[in-house]
Parts: sequence; structure tokens; C-alpha cells
Amino acid sequence: MTFLQIDNQDYSLFRDYDKGKFHFLSYEGRISYLEARVRLSLIDPCQRCMAEAETNYMGLILITALCAGISAAGTFLRGKRATKRGEDKEFFVNFIARYMDPVLRDRYPNGGTWASWLYHHVRCGLSHRFAIDEGGVDLGLKNYVFLTPSGPELDPRHLLDDFAVGWFKYLSEVL
Repeated sequence: MTFLQIDNQDYSLFRDYDKGKFHFLSYEGRISYLEARVRLSLIDPCQRCMAEAETNYMGLILITALCAGISAAGTFLRGKRATKRGEDKEFFVNFIARYMDPVLRDRYPNGGTWASWLYHHVRCGLSHRFAIDEGGVDLGLKNYVFLTPSGPELDPRHLLDDFAVGWFKYLSEVL
């Protein structure tokens, strides 16, 4: 297991192994820990898999993981977990609106914003029904999002890069 030294302590970046050591972390150390943990557990693995997504058939798994990451980031932004009906969507969309590409706030001709489409039709569709309800994801789109005759499309590479930039922007602001 690889360890990262933060505030003169070794951390595995796995909460169960690091339990009992968090009190050694300074405020800045906590931010460093969180940044490294999200990079280790989400961003770096997604980047490695995305490089081969056209041949490894992991595209929908990657999108599901990224949407879960946006949901988690939204709870950090709000400082609490969603407990009321509709809060998860609110937290998800708020994180996108504040830290991710403004194109996701744009309306598309079928109604709603790209962020709400991403939440309802992609995130919820994949999480609850193993399918994207409307539109889809397509590697290699010229634009981040694109409206096709079969519905909205999103390039997962753009989403990964956009989330990573947004997450690190959020952590910088917290710091």
C-alpha cells in the first residue's frame, strides 16, 4: 500500500486504515487529504479507463462514477448530506453551476438545462434503471454537449476533465 505524508504523518487515503489519525491533520492537511483521496479513488482511475473507453466498454461505468462524484461534491459544497426529497438534485446542479463549465447551465431545445438532463436522465437513469433515459454519451464529440436527432449527447472525456477542474477549484476556494 502506498502512503502519502501529510502534516508529518503517513496516510493511506483509505478512511478505515487512516482512522484515528485525522486529528493530526491541520486545516490545510485536511484539504490535501481530501484532494489526494478523490484523485486516487475517482479522478485518476477514470482518466486511465477513459483512455481506453472505446475498447473497454466502461463508458457507462465511468459516467456513473463521475455523476456520483458530482453528487458527493455537492454534499461537500452544502456541508451536509441530502435528506429531503429533491435535495440531491439541488446539490448536484448547484455544484455544476458554481464550479463546472457554464455550458451545462444552458438550456437545450428539449427543455431544462444540460445539468438537469445530466442529473435526471443520465445519473438517475444509470443509478436506478441501468440505462440513460434520454440521449446518451459519446466519445469524441466535437463539443462537450450536443443535441442530436436521437436526443442530447455528452462527451464523457469533457465531463471528467470538467469535474476534475471544478473539484480542484472548489478545494482551492475552501482553502
